[in-house]
Amino acid sequence: MQAPKRIKIFVVAALVALLGLLLFVTNRSTPHRQLPSPNGYDDFVKAGKMLSGRLYEYGDWNEEKLREFVIENAEPLRLVRLGLSRECRVPNEYSPTYLTARMTEFMSFKEMAFGFAIEGKVAELDNRMGDAAKSYLDAILFGNESSRGGVLISRLVGTACEGIGLNNLQKLSNKLSAKECRDSVRFLESIDKKREPVRETLNHEKEWARQAESFREKISSLWPPNYRDEKHMVQFGLEEIQSRERKFKSIMIDVAARAYELEKGQHPKSIAELVPDHLKAIPKDPLTGTNMIYKP
Repeated sequence: MQAPKRIKIFVVAALVALLGLLLFVTNRSTPHRQLPSPNGYDDFVKAGKMLSGRLYEYGDWNEEKLREFVIENAEPLRLVRLGLSRECRVPNEYSPTYLTARMTEFMSFKEMAFGFAIEGKVAELDNRMGDAAKSYLDAILFGNESSRGGVLISRLVGTACEGIGLNNLQKLSNKLSAKECRDSVRFLESIDKKREPVRETLNHEKEWARQAESFREKISSLWPPNYRDEKHMVQFGLEEIQSRERKFKSIMIDVAARAYELEKGQHPKSIAELVPDHLKAIPKDPLTGTNMIYKP
């Protein structure tokens, strides 16, 4: 892993620690929120406890180590997929164990996304490109579902997990058949359709922040000058989320265009040519609210 990426992980962990500490010190409670039963999030947590190692370094692993990982971690990968088949929601309770539990969970979720990436790489080695795509798509879905109902930091960790799957799917797309591209696009569209709106995450964030006395004053001094108030802190997170969602939609368009090219022998001239056969509708740019475009 490159140094900037490691630093970003440490920064996220530090922010989680700080926020959790503030909430613990205030010793305040939040209104009870009904959780699904069974909750897929519980499966994610259980699976995360089974993983170990520095999975983000898998790019340096040899083939034997990659295959060994997939065999030894079949159960946690199965558990995550079980969780993905269930309704998921982050439990935002506040207790003396909140900080420790969430710190551990967030880090293990990143590792789990890398676990799917490793599984996909082994499938690529076996020339099972469709299976590789499914592994990367599951990483994307996992990032989406593991942050549902959570606050801003949960959403940021979820988008980071999505990014791991997206980056690998983007690299794989030129190796997929037209059908595999079509299947991938349909899966991505289903994820996008049930994605929790950013405004919901911001509502959770506001509810969470209200539980801490002088939250704004305590945390603002630790941010860079341009982000030392609640408005700028939220804006910073919002832009990160929207930027990732824009990349999500851009890759979805590219995969749809790849299917079009394989079937028709030429690039589409515009994104309109992909609708409705390869895309159900033209995706909206989350940053501008306008239609996305396709550039061959």
